[in-house]
Amino acid sequence: MATTITRPASALDWSRWWPAPAKLNLCLHILGQKPDGYHELETVFQLLDLHDLVNFSARTDGKIVRTEGKSEINPDEDLVVRAAHALRDYTLTKKPQVPKYCSAKKGVSIRCRKRIPLQAGMGGGSSDAATSLLVLNKLWECGLNQSELMQIGAKLGADVPLFVAGHSAYGRGIGEKLEPIKLPESWFIIVKPDVDLSTQKIFANSGLTRDSDALTIHGFFELLGAMHESLPGQNDCQNVVCEENEEVAQVIDWLDNYGPARLTGTGSSVFLPCRNESIAKAIFDQVGLSKSTHNWQLMIAKGLNRSLLHKMLDETKRIKRKSKTKV
Repeated sequence: MATTITRPASALDWSRWWPAPAKLNLCLHILGQKPDGYHELETVFQLLDLHDLVNFSARTDGKIVRTEGKSEINPDEDLVVRAAHALRDYTLTKKPQVPKYCSAKKGVSIRCRKRIPLQAGMGGGSSDAATSLLVLNKLWECGLNQSELMQIGAKLGADVPLFVAGHSAYGRGIGEKLEPIKLPESWFIIVKPDVDLSTQKIFANSGLTRDSDALTIHGFFELLGAMHESLPGQNDCQNVVCEENEEVAQVIDWLDNYGPARLTGTGSSVFLPCRNESIAKAIFDQVGLSKSTHNWQLMIAKGLNRSLLHKMLDETKRIKRKSKTKV
């Protein structure tokens, strides 16, 4: 008689460090403002191999606690914690039938090691939240599908659904209308000056362009082949940010010496696309040698189409299928 052992979730799954990848907005167009005050946006999201790391430990006392993380972020307000609460609340109160083996009531301890700079426009907090939703859905055995997780994520932040979906994408609306796309897996130099920006203040600025023409995804791909000479589209927030933040403008001017540099999202990070890794490393070294008087964070990252987290989750599924024991 054959018996398939699929339970409980393995200790290996609980002991792992799970990636929470960063993103860039290759362009950001503001097409208009809605009656509710939100803006209609168009953007292209590029996922990166740069990532935070998140670890989950099982508890039995029902508490959700962050035991490691950035001191600047209040643990109770950290998106990685809020996502865990939101997942548990949805599973236990809104799901028609809670799976028999669901352990969401038992709680979890969360450790988060940040590699993605804060307030950088690279989606660090949103990605941490998505990792919390995706991994705890698996470890707690909540049984939610991707659509349900994206629905929960959208209430936590506009970028969370992107990371739940796990693929570079063309985005519309406030970023929640996503169409997966395949981008060239370019390399990027990313520089984060010692500047923190307020998205709310940027969108409230009277000088902000709010009537850009839409750049269709077809039009974007026509221009994408020459991205290293001229980036398609624009970031409509960039001029406003540069007018009010001299150091961001300085970073853009500096990187423009090597190619087309652009602000990502509404954060203060600036990226430069590179043809390959060797070129990226050569430029990275030159920028590093020349930034001695500035408190800049320098990063080099590879663009990915599929999230590292989703690749890991797919691999764990394959391992479990192979490890089913037959007696």
